[in-house]
Amino acid sequence: MKKYWKMTVTIIVIIVSIGSFYLTNKVAADQNPDVTIETTSGDMAEIKSLVLDGSFFDSSSKSSTQVKITAEGTNRNNNSFLNRLIGNPPTVIKDLRQKNRNFMRGKDPIENLFFENDQFLAYANVSYQTSGSLQSYNYQFDISILNKEESKTDSFKLQVPNQTMVEHVLMEDVQIIGGELKLITQNMTRDNGVNNTEQHVYTVDIASQQISGDEAVLKLPEDQGDTQMNAQLIQTSPLQDDENLIFMVTESSIKKDLESTRFESVQKEMVTYNLLTKETTSIELPEDIQTTDNQASFYDGEMIYFVKTEGGKLIVTSLNQESGKEDTSFEIELPYKLKDQNPPLMTIDNGKVYVATRSMNQNQKAFVVAVDTQTGKLLYSGELAVTSAEEMEEYVLYLYELSVK
Repeated sequence: MKKYWKMTVTIIVIIVSIGSFYLTNKVAADQNPDVTIETTSGDMAEIKSLVLDGSFFDSSSKSSTQVKITAEGTNRNNNSFLNRLIGNPPTVIKDLRQKNRNFMRGKDPIENLFFENDQFLAYANVSYQTSGSLQSYNYQFDISILNKEESKTDSFKLQVPNQTMVEHVLMEDVQIIGGELKLITQNMTRDNGVNNTEQHVYTVDIASQQISGDEAVLKLPEDQGDTQMNAQLIQTSPLQDDENLIFMVTESSIKKDLESTRFESVQKEMVTYNLLTKETTSIELPEDIQTTDNQASFYDGEMIYFVKTEGGKLIVTSLNQESGKEDTSFEIELPYKLKDQNPPLMTIDNGKVYVATRSMNQNQKAFVVAVDTQTGKLLYSGELAVTSAEEMEEYVLYLYELSVK
């Protein structure tokens, strides 16, 4: 009886603690002001689909509240025990969890590990186990495929081919093209004492649940003295299907001095791989794209967008994926010097580039802009405003994601 009495007291204490936690956070959240977007120029209809996710911290109450900011206002969500445990996944992952709760259980919350179309929702990642020597690993693909028409989920594991040569495998993208599952990985390999970085495309037959193909799309040698080779897979919209993979291959020279090490771009090349035809095309990039600070940021299925910063400007250049030729170039004026701040949030959707500040406080304003990708015309400019900010001793708004619904 004494044992049960102690257990009962423990349960009561836990319940009271959790209740106090939720009540305290609810009161603090209710007291937090709203964040609104105030138009400086343009029509707010241009950002009606824009969503800013972040966290609002009020030093007066020592409270932190998750916020979702749109053209219509602010939605607030308390930091529950569960939210604090699982963190803040991207909006794409939140939506998938809401629509496919059972399928999403146990899956890593990383956008590029998922693919979705009208028929399938697929997930793939790489796991490994040590075997024998600590330096010997057994790499496996962990795969789950939901067939929406049949409401059936198949989960299975497949061993990564050529284990003796593989030292590390990183999943970069998942696609279903032509009814086949495509797993795009970056592999670190070692063959006859030589280290290489390889971009692989593994084809999985969905019906038989077997690997039916393994293509080494790119093979880059290890660093040679002061030269380094790197391949970057340019991301598309989350979950978007596209038969073309775009890799940006950069050769850089390593410059060392007493205080730092830096990389200077020597040569950039765009490599396109077609998942259906398995054809590879290489295109040398224009000279004005070759500089190190010009970063390939986004691929919308037709254009590749490069972005670099110069003071209070973002310079955006679009390249045609098929020809490799420059299509448009424009500048986005920003209300502060980027060299003094963190780079802004940015995404491209439906012919518009959206840019937003990552944080704001009483001494630093925040902004949102939308620009036409074809003409460079400013479609909308607005500032984030906090209601009743003068009543707080200090606050900080952190924005960690910009998405378009």
